[in-house]
Formats: sequence, structure tokens, C-alpha cells
Amino acid sequence: MFPNSYSVFVLFFTFCSTILAQTNDTNRPQAVNKSPWNSNFKTALQINQIAFNNDWQGGGVSNLAVNNKIDYKVNYKKGTWALDNNIKLAYGITKIDDEEKIRKTEDNLSFNTTLFKNIKNSLWSYSTFFNFKSQFTKGYNYKKDGNRTLISNSFSPAVYQFGPGLLYKKDKNLKINVAPSTIKAITVDDFFTDKEDAFGVDQGDTKNIEFGASIIANYKFDFVKNVTIENLVNVYANYLGAIGNIDINYTLSMNSKINKHMSANFSLQTIYDEDTVSALQVKELISIGINYEI
Repeated sequence: MFPNSYSVFVLFFTFCSTILAQTNDTNRPQAVNKSPWNSNFKTALQINQIAFNNDWQGGGVSNLAVNNKIDYKVNYKKGTWALDNNIKLAYGITKIDDEEKIRKTEDNLSFNTTLFKNIKNSLWSYSTFFNFKSQFTKGYNYKKDGNRTLISNSFSPAVYQFGPGLLYKKDKNLKINVAPSTIKAITVDDFFTDKEDAFGVDQGDTKNIEFGASIIANYKFDFVKNVTIENLVNVYANYLGAIGNIDINYTLSMNSKINKHMSANFSLQTIYDEDTVSALQVKELISIGINYEI
């Protein structure tokens, strides 16, 4: 059984509250010894609104959109051992004109962790990684007549990846992890596989386990002053699947800092995954947000 939407939101806000509560401890006197743990918490709230009165002749549809993102990193380093953890949460909704139902514009839950041990003070390390990716609530495909079709659910699908490999880490802004022995698991509600295959899971089943190779690369740099660009690419090839069937997930994010608490953001995500749809998926977002960082 998958958790319902109410449970997901309770967990989501409990997590946020816990993080914010922990930050209060930063005002207390700290021990002299430097801790091997360090963390970074960022959140951005974005609100967009446009409205037209009945006499407006230029056309357009009134709408209100709210989007919130959280990026939380917790890292550990002691001697030749290190552990990098990254949790990313994003959720957005929009209310269009006089539509009764609120639409979802953003929904992402991902957790990435990498344990690694340095190889003789080089830029390479032995590594083991684990990734989890899913969404909080139901997703729909809206038709022109106003009807909608359910295409995803809470934690359905959910994708897990795990595998040993090698990590190249020049600094905190450039990391490449190569895992030639990766296990990938996909779980899905039986609603989606009742009549056909879905998300790489066979009809009548609720899970699928694959074995393949993955490459995860992250590169972040300052484009100009106060403008940062980050590239994240995840490539996976299934040894047991069709030759040439390679999953690619690429995200480009640009953050332009206006002042301490405001920024302009642009993100572009492209996904190619034949298990989901035999086409290139593209998502683009431009926004101005209110930021908070610890």
C-alpha cells in the first residue's frame, strides 16, 4: 500500500519543521573541535499571478500559481571516508480562472546519497550510491474538454537505484560517479498495470528490477557575478533490455541572485525513457522567488 496524500504532506511539513528547528541551534555556542558533519539548507517560494477583468479585450486567462522548492544537503568527511546526502523537494499548484479543480505544476521528491573512500589522495574514490525518486500526489493529463486522466499517483511510480563504482570529485562543484553494476527497481500501483505495461513494469505486476550501468555527473559554476549555472545528468543503460535503450535525465538550472532574499531562476529538464514514453519529455520553468538559506 502506498501512503495517501495526507500522510505525505504531514511528513513533508514535519521534515521542514525539523530542519528549521535544528537551525536554531546555530545560535548556541559551538564546540571548539570541528565536526566532520556539515549541512546546507535552501528553500525558495515562488508566486505568480495574473488577472483580467471582464472588459479586457487583449485576451488571456487569469491564474494564480504557487511553487516551493527545498534543497537540503548533509555531508560527512573524516580521513579518507566521506558521505554526501542531498534531499530535493518541490511542489507547485495553479488555479486557472474559474476551474473548480486546482492543477499541479511541480511535484518532485528525490533523495541521493553517496558513500566513498579516497584512493591514495587522488581525485578518484571507491563509491557506493543510492538514489530514490518519486512524487507526492496524483498527476493528471488534462484534455481540452476539461476531463482528466490519472497518469501517476503518490509514490507511484517510484524509482530506486543502487550500485558500487568509482567517483571522480575535483571539488564540491564537479562530481562524476560511474557505477557499472547498478540495480534499478521500479514500483508502481497495480491500477496502472491492470490492462497494460506501465513505467517499465509488466502488465499485472507492481514492480520491475533491472541490472545495468549508470553515470551521474554534476557540474556547477559561476557564469557571471551572482549568476550560477548547475548541470545534472543521469544516464542509465539496462544490460537486460534492448540494445540502445538508454535512459537520460538532464537538468540545467540557472540561479540569478538579486539580493540576499530574492532571486530569478530558470530551469530546463529533459528526459528520455522509453519505459515511460517513446518521446523526449521537456519541462521549463522561469520564476522570481523569495529565498532562505542556512
